[in-house]
Amino acid sequence: MPADERLTKNEKREQAREEARKLREQQAAKEKNRKKLIKILAIIIPIILIAVVVLAVVLNTKKENDYSQVSQPANTTGLGVLVGPEKKVITEIPMEPVASAEKAPAHVVIYQDYICPACKAFESQFATEIEEIIEEGAGVIEYRSLGFLDHLSSGTNYSSRAANVSYCVANTAPEKFFDFNELLYANQPAELTRGLSNDELTQLAGSVGVTGIEECVDSGTYRGWIAENTKKALEVPVKGTPTIVINGKEWDKVGSLKEAVLKAGPAPAVNTASAAPTATATATP
Repeated sequence: MPADERLTKNEKREQAREEARKLREQQAAKEKNRKKLIKILAIIIPIILIAVVVLAVVLNTKKENDYSQVSQPANTTGLGVLVGPEKKVITEIPMEPVASAEKAPAHVVIYQDYICPACKAFESQFATEIEEIIEEGAGVIEYRSLGFLDHLSSGTNYSSRAANVSYCVANTAPEKFFDFNELLYANQPAELTRGLSNDELTQLAGSVGVTGIEECVDSGTYRGWIAENTKKALEVPVKGTPTIVINGKEWDKVGSLKEAVLKAGPAPAVNTASAAPTATATATP
């Protein structure tokens, strides 16, 4: 006869109670371990997530800021892109009359930032005069694109990235630079937004016929050069964008740009496209 059949009813009842107690203890232990694991995970997971975020920021910062190589794009002066008659990019200020002009052109420098609303407003207001100045040989325009407002693009450094693309265009297809410069302002993102991505900037360049600049754009080939030129501009000091300099003297942006250029006359005999303004800029970034 099986042993459990020899047990009395009370003994069987007690045995069932004991088994139920053991089962409850096992379940309680499992629940305790589950809660302990949840508590541990609640502590560890945030730490892991924070570590991942910190690592991503560090790696991204290193990627964004590692532009120690200062490479000057072709078809540029020491500080920017110089546009002459027929909107062609040149590298020296002409000392003789160009186009149908009776005298040598003035040297006009535009310190600009592609996310700067005031720069877009200036471009819109004086676009026709700028073209007339160039086409009539009254002056040559040097665009010095800076990274002044990188801090206003939600961490994407749009100012420097857009400037880099403009210099990629100047390096590869200088005949397209003037049109691309206008296009960047026509598609200017608002401040405090991320701005256009590198792919979108590359596509924008493609819309004016510029191809083969993907590597230049993605690697930020000229970011080091832009950072160096931005530093030099701050040391002038250029305090804001746009700052307009005509033959080494800052223009107050009052009245007609064309008239100011004609009044200034030819650029100084010393042919230097890196001449600094003699007046201090008054605009704020």
